[in-house]
Amino acid sequence: GKGTNYIDVGVNLDVRQLTPTKDGLELEIVAEATGVLDPGTGAQLTKQPMIYQTKWDSRVEIPIRQSTVIFSSDDPSSKHQLQLEVTATPIH
Repeated sequence: GKGTNYIDVGVNLDVRQLTPTKDGLELEIVAEATGVLDPGTGAQLTKQPMIYQTKWDSRVEIPIRQSTVIFSSDDPSSKHQLQLEVTATPIH
């Protein structure tokens, strides 16, 4: 009776300025993860879904063909961690 609200959740990656280096690839990356917290983490207090957002922004250098964790932080909805892992693979 009060209408419907939509929430955009998920992961957004914005990669810019890819530059080959002697040892790999340098890039500027903005990563954002948005989600809904588990109701057990406090949503009962507000009767509304609680939204979390994690955002990273950095210039990084990664090696070619080697999986590399470039960002890591605590997951606000659990006792886990959010990690962004990148692998640069040449395309010929």
